[in-house]
Amino acid sequence: MIIELERIWFSYDGLLPEQRPALREVSFSIRRGEFVGLVGPSGSGKTTLMLHLTGLLKPQRGKVLVDGVDVNAPGVDLVCLRRRIGLVFQFPETQLFEETVWEDVAFGPRNLGLPPEEVAKRVRQALERVGLDPERFGARNPHQLSEGERRRVALAGVVAMEPEVLVLDEPTAGLDPQGVRLLEQFLRKFHSGGGTVVLISHHLDFVARSCSRIVALHRGQVVFDGPRDAFFADETLLREMGLRLPRLLHWWCTKRLRHPQLPPQVYSLEEVRRVLAEIGHRDRQRAEAGRSALPLPGDAPEAQSRTAE
Repeated sequence: MIIELERIWFSYDGLLPEQRPALREVSFSIRRGEFVGLVGPSGSGKTTLMLHLTGLLKPQRGKVLVDGVDVNAPGVDLVCLRRRIGLVFQFPETQLFEETVWEDVAFGPRNLGLPPEEVAKRVRQALERVGLDPERFGARNPHQLSEGERRRVALAGVVAMEPEVLVLDEPTAGLDPQGVRLLEQFLRKFHSGGGTVVLISHHLDFVARSCSRIVALHRGQVVFDGPRDAFFADETLLREMGLRLPRLLHWWCTKRLRHPQLPPQVYSLEEVRRVLAEIGHRDRQRAEAGRSALPLPGDAPEAQSRTAE
C-alpha cells in the first residue's frame, strides 16, 4: 500500500455546525497504481481528507501512513513527501504566484536544486502534457489566463515535480469539454505509466469514465469503498447522498427497460457505440443499412455538444 488511513478523526474546533467532526473513523488504503474516485456531497470531508495526505492537516486521532511511515511522526521529511504526493487544489489561484507561467511551473524543480537544463526540460514537458504550448503560454501572466488555463498551469507545476501520486480536487471545474478531454487523456497516460491517481470530483460522468474504484464519504464517514460498477448500481446509497447517476448511465438504464439484452452499465460514448455495433453485427439487415437499434446521445448536433465531456 502506498497510502493508508487508519481511523482518522478531525474537527475544525467548533467552526462546523454543532461541532460535527469533519472526519470520523476514516479508514481505507490506496494501492500503488490505483485510480480511485473520492466522491461525496459538499461538506462530506473530501478536501479535508486530501489535506491530511501530505501533513497540511494533522488528525486529532488516527494515522496517515505513506509506504508504512507515519506522515506526522517526528523527523519525517515533509518536503520529500510533498514531492511524492502532488496535490492539485480546487482553486488554482492558491498555487500560482509567479509573474509568468514558465517561472511558476519552474519554481518547484528549481527548489529541488536541479540544473537549469533539467528545469527547462521539466517545464516544457509539463506544459505540453497538460495541453499548453510552452512558446505561447510560457511568457504570459498566469493570473490573466482563463480559469481553465490557470487550472492547467497549476497542474503543470505539480507534474513538473514528477510525483508518484496525483491527488486532484475538482479538477474539471472551469474546464470546457475540450479541456475535460485533455485532462482525461493526461490522467490516463499518467496512470498507464504507473502513477497513482486520487480524483476528488462532483463530476460523476468524469469519475465513472476514469476510476475503477470508488470511495464515498458522507458526513465525514466512509459509506462505500469498492468497485465502480457496484457503487453506481446502489441507487439507494446515491439517493441518500444526494448524488445523481452519470448522464450517460442514466440514459442507458432507461433504454435497458425496453431492451433487456443490453449490458447493465456503460460509462462512455465509445462503450455505447461498441456495444451497439456488436448488436448490429448480429442483425445483418441493420448493419447493411448502417443503423443501430437505438439512437445515440450526441447524434444530434445540439446534444453532441452537451455530451462531449
